[in-house]
Order: sequence, then C-alpha cells, then structure tokens
Amino acid sequence: MLSRLRYQFASRGARFSAPDPQKTLPTYDRDRLIDRLSGIMRRRISDRVEDLFYEACLSGDLDTAEDLYALALKLHERRVKAYGRERRINDHTLIKMEQELVRRRAAQTQVASGG
Repeated sequence: MLSRLRYQFASRGARFSAPDPQKTLPTYDRDRLIDRLSGIMRRRISDRVEDLFYEACLSGDLDTAEDLYALALKLHERRVKAYGRERRINDHTLIKMEQELVRRRAAQTQVASGG
C-alpha cells in the first residue's frame, strides 16, 4: 500500500510531448541579478580591454587590436609592479591575445596576397 502512495500515476490515454527545442524560455530576473553578476565578474579594466580586443579581431580591425594588445601589456606590467608575482597574476590571457593577433595577421596577409 505504501509503494502506491509514493508514485503519481497518469490517467489512461494521457498524451505527453517533448517541449519545443526552438522555443526560448523567458528568464525571470526581477532585480536584474544577472546583469549585476556580469558586472561584478568582469569588473577589471584589463577584462574590458580583452573583450574589446576580441571584438576588434572579429570585426577585422587589426590595427585597433594591436593597440589594445599594447594597452593590455601595459596594464599587466603595472599589476606586476604593484602586486609582485602573485599567483593570480599570470600572462595566459596575453599569450592567447598575441597568438590570436598573429593568426589573424597571417590570415589577412594570405588573403591580401591572393593565396
């Protein structure tokens, strides 16, 4: 008797369907918590410069991307100077930015040369 009370049974002839995978579900965010968390998680200037760098790369403006990379290098040098070689200060993002810039420049010259 107890096992029957634990489970809810569907009525006979009930039809079920999967939810539409193309339908977007509304997000309930009364206090704009998602926006506030996004602002907190990406609050450093270096994070914003990195975002702008990738936007410039995506739009094909590699001169601006180079300038932003130089700015990111300068910001990194200031952080190292101010805080020393703390474990949280690393140059992984700078390496990725440099690799992306080199890759995009190579692709741009290849397209320009007709290859």
